[in-house]
Amino acid sequence: MQDNEHQPTRSAHAHPDRPTPSSPYLRLIPCLLTGLALASPPASTQGNDYDCSDYFDISNCGFHIDSITWSYKVKAKARTRKCKDKGKLRDSVQLSILGPDSDSAGVVFSPDPGERESYAAAHSEISYTIDPADNTRVHGSVRAHGTSFADLGDEDSCHSTFSWFSRKSARAKAKSWSKVVVKWFEPGLQQLVCGVITTGGSWINKSRRVGDGTRSVIRDPVVVRHTDEETGVVSTWELSHVRSVVGRGTGFTQWDRYFQDTAVQMLVNTAENMTFEFVIESPVIDNTEWGTLRIAVKDSVVTESVQTGVFATLTGVPAVGHPYLFMFPLPDYQYTFNLPVQPNPLILGHGVEVIIDCGAHNLGIPDDNPYSECTLLTDLGIGFEDSDISTPETGDIDLGFNAHVDRSHVAVPLEVPAGRDVRLDAMIVPLFQRNAPPGVATINAAYVQLWSGDPMSGGTLIGGDMTTNVLALEDHPPEVPPFLYDVDEDVDVYRVHATSPTNAQRRVQEAFVRLDGLPLLTNGTYYLEMAFESTGPEEPEVIPCNDVEQPGRVYDVVGNAWQVAQDSLSNRPVHFIVTVFAEEQIGDMDPNCDPLSNSTGLPAMIALTGTGTAGDLLLGTCFQGPPANFGYFISGPNPGLYIVPPGSSGIICIGPPAFRYNSAALGQVFQFDPFGVSQAQVGGGRSLLPTDGSYAPVPAAMAGESRAFQAWFRDFNPAQTSNFSESKIVMFQ
Repeated sequence: MQDNEHQPTRSAHAHPDRPTPSSPYLRLIPCLLTGLALASPPASTQGNDYDCSDYFDISNCGFHIDSITWSYKVKAKARTRKCKDKGKLRDSVQLSILGPDSDSAGVVFSPDPGERESYAAAHSEISYTIDPADNTRVHGSVRAHGTSFADLGDEDSCHSTFSWFSRKSARAKAKSWSKVVVKWFEPGLQQLVCGVITTGGSWINKSRRVGDGTRSVIRDPVVVRHTDEETGVVSTWELSHVRSVVGRGTGFTQWDRYFQDTAVQMLVNTAENMTFEFVIESPVIDNTEWGTLRIAVKDSVVTESVQTGVFATLTGVPAVGHPYLFMFPLPDYQYTFNLPVQPNPLILGHGVEVIIDCGAHNLGIPDDNPYSECTLLTDLGIGFEDSDISTPETGDIDLGFNAHVDRSHVAVPLEVPAGRDVRLDAMIVPLFQRNAPPGVATINAAYVQLWSGDPMSGGTLIGGDMTTNVLALEDHPPEVPPFLYDVDEDVDVYRVHATSPTNAQRRVQEAFVRLDGLPLLTNGTYYLEMAFESTGPEEPEVIPCNDVEQPGRVYDVVGNAWQVAQDSLSNRPVHFIVTVFAEEQIGDMDPNCDPLSNSTGLPAMIALTGTGTAGDLLLGTCFQGPPANFGYFISGPNPGLYIVPPGSSGIICIGPPAFRYNSAALGQVFQFDPFGVSQAQVGGGRSLLPTDGSYAPVPAAMAGESRAFQAWFRDFNPAQTSNFSESKIVMFQ
């Protein structure tokens, strides 16, 4: 059932305290922290930040440098309520082996904060210098830095003709990596290839927005690759790596030699959810120089604290149970590697490459989104054509779970805490269809059902079906009819096993699935069941992950049976990499207002979102309305009329005075989309009506005042008529 095949730009510069290499050893100094500041956008667009610089100094046993290659990838993607945009740059540049040089690349989207759109920027840079006396030594730095910010957007952002995403569905992603490969050739080598590496910190990893889906990731591996030119055998060793993840809250993790103007290199954390890992371990390094330092924080408490080998003597490392705020000295570490090459007396000799690889990515979604995704990316730039990869957790084998509507469905749990009700808006599902052609969206249908309780043990189906396609189209090829599907085919991630990172069979796509027709969720446990269809012979598969507190579910259509989703090799329960966008609702339903059905056969329902503070605007959404018909919201301080006005087919539940938000000039007149959904801004605190006297102004609501809201709309049932939605009452603060 599941797929488990086995197998602004800124120049960087050299660190001022870089030590001089001692020949004949290789000396590499990656990632020494200088605390370089990002060229940040204005405060209104700041989100996640990452900044990593790997500084290197290489002396290669006296042999001349054969080549220096800088490879980079930068990708930024931003989505606001009524727009989405993306861009990508990727290249490998052969650098000069004489004298100093530098290069940079970057992409930015929505750079004007005045437009209140989502923002993403990614940059990669290199700066290097070669000894002018000869070309046996090179030093410099590679750098990756970027930021992402998911903005809620204004009503008129991007001026799209149609958008069903609500304001919480904004999203922004940035990722970049910068890699330099220094290669030299040694003919007739008859000794071990060796080197000395000093590694330290040079980055800061930030999350500036509260939101469960917000995360930023940095990773810094140091790799040596050897090629025996006689036999053609290539051997690769990862010598060390540093990885950092910051997410689900505000704060940062920083490894800084100059923290607070001290000379001591410190690891500092203020992030409420984070993971930091520093590992030195390789078969080509003596095990007396190995070590692992790993610290994890979840919900403001340290949950993992491991220090072994060379890290065992560190002082100040927080223990399990310690608060998330900590700081302790973390110095540079030096180790020696010896490559086990065979003597090669022939002129063919040996090729040696040192790879300094600095990369990062981050994701931003709006504040207070209650349902986050697991991490999709597990490494950057090591896959097919330098793509990013997604691999199962060590010990697991399943790459995907079949989710074809006629074969198998998957479900994810949703916990709604006590408090305000929750309205689901949309979800983004990363999935793949094996052997899908590049650059083509092949997922063409999505189906959703909502369960109250666990469908394995007495849960009740309360919404949705497996016959209505809920993929909504915003950008589509001409041959595809409108409103059939919305799929991002250019995610630039491949799902692979760690042993085969360049496998190109499983190109990940992201399906944007609408959920706004599902019922309002009150306190409790729910399961969101989903299935898909795709073009071609292969079937869609949803990607599992192990970042889970409650495992997902799998439904066998033929056997009509549910089971816990688990990996087929390790038997560990798994979740699915799904981001669900939802909004807490403002106001309580008027229990005496019983709306009548319209021409869809259903009564219209409304949702109000916002702060509920006097003076702030609310966003009104009306569901289950007659497609293509127009309407507007009304409000007033006096619920309780409950009559059917002349010429209407619905009940008005607001007594006089009733205020109308019906200014077409201000975009308050809405039109139901093909799914019977509409949105418009309404007011609780200030007038949204023109001042030219064409409409009476709506009086401002005061703190402590209640207002009832309803939607009025035209309909044909079967003759021309009008109708009203349910009513909700908001107590303004």
